Amino acid sequence: MSFSFNARGADKAALKAALVDNFDRVVTNQPIHGRDVPAMKRLADAYVDLVEEPADGRDLEAIVSGSIGTNNDPDYATGKTTALNFMINVNSVSKL
Repeated sequence: MSFSFNARGADKAALKAALVDNFDRVVTNQPIHGRDVPAMKRLADAYVDLVEEPADGRDLEAIVSGSIGTNNDPDYATGKTTALNFMINVNSVSKL
């Protein structure tokens, strides 16, 4: 199962809140991600901490994707985790 989303915030705190909301939606829609999203949340939080607060007229944006594999087990709820992927890109972007 895989997912991707973009999140945006006027500052680090707003971006972190938007990321949590998006990750929570991923778990609601794909419960298997309850296994890996807690780690992804911690990693995303750490990445946001590494960037500077945006300058006037700018926002922070995160582009996130991830996947979890269960070795083709059709029962995602009980299949063993055999593969994981997580990618995040955090940038300062012009306000919309």
